[in-house]
Amino acid sequence: MRRIIIFTLVLFASISLFAGTISVTGNAEVQAKPDIGTFSVSAVAIEDTTMASRDKTSQMMNTVISILKDEFSIAESDLRTSYIDVRPYTRYIDGEEELIGQRASQTLTVKVRDIDKIGEIYDRLMSIDSIELSSITLDKENKDEEMVLAMTKAIENAYLKASTYASAANASLGKVQSITDQSNSYTPVYRANVMYAAAASDEGAAIEYIAGDITLSATVYVTYELN
Repeated sequence: MRRIIIFTLVLFASISLFAGTISVTGNAEVQAKPDIGTFSVSAVAIEDTTMASRDKTSQMMNTVISILKDEFSIAESDLRTSYIDVRPYTRYIDGEEELIGQRASQTLTVKVRDIDKIGEIYDRLMSIDSIELSSITLDKENKDEEMVLAMTKAIENAYLKASTYASAANASLGKVQSITDQSNSYTPVYRANVMYAAAASDEGAAIEYIAGDITLSATVYVTYELN
């Protein structure tokens, strides 16, 4: 009976010594050429009445839409009203809040599929007084191929880290126990190298829009058996 007990203890110690896991995080980035650009146009007006402020912003926005559709062939499906607001506009004068008028605002989100025209579109819209133009977000409409590549490279990066650590510890990697995607719920990260350049012309400085690549990021958390 005593021999059996000793054998069991030695066997258990052996398993605890050599069995284990290693967990690492793998990261990868892939460059992609953007094919769409998104920006917003806002129109704001302050008038004596709600109707007057609303009418003025509507006229401004109708002009914007007409330019985008008629001059640049932007499809109606790529135009979306994203914000409408009407409220009293007040200002503090001598410590007291006074009603100045009624403030109306509208915001239109625009998707441009020919990004080579973005500079020209911005230049044209700037001819309209009292509108605001947002910065441009670049994207690629179909990112499946680049995302698969990014995730594959992230797994390879995780394996490289794990095998390096295992080798340094005089061990070897076994089977994968788990893989957890940490890429923000499959939402890739975009970074765009965007520049504006003013080009001299007889009619003034025109906007030249120079767009760089976007970066898609993938992160995975992998656990391996350690032999």
